[in-house]
Amino acid sequence: MIYTVTFNPAIDYIAQVNNLYINGINRTISEKILPGGKGINVSIVLKNLGIDSMALGFTAGFTGKEIERQIQKVRNKNRFCICTRQIFKNKYKTSIKYNGRSIRRNSN
Repeated sequence: MIYTVTFNPAIDYIAQVNNLYINGINRTISEKILPGGKGINVSIVLKNLGIDSMALGFTAGFTGKEIERQIQKVRNKNRFCICTRQIFKNKYKTSIKYNGRSIRRNSN
């Protein structure tokens, strides 16, 4: 078994937009959510190659729970320590609005 450690795991949001407007609102045309971080990425590749591995790391809050859920979704073994983390902000406010669920009109 190979153990990988991710000291700063993340949720990778992959969003496709037609145009990106800085300091504006952008609408996605598709999106995907994946667990991320070097050790997590290596564990997922090892799993795809048929090699047994365990992803280790540190998580916190909703994001941490979602990272663990996403890793389990790809059936990787994992063990994460729960910890607290400070959030930093920058001076730019660029929004990407994700598409909601489609609502179909009832034909009755």
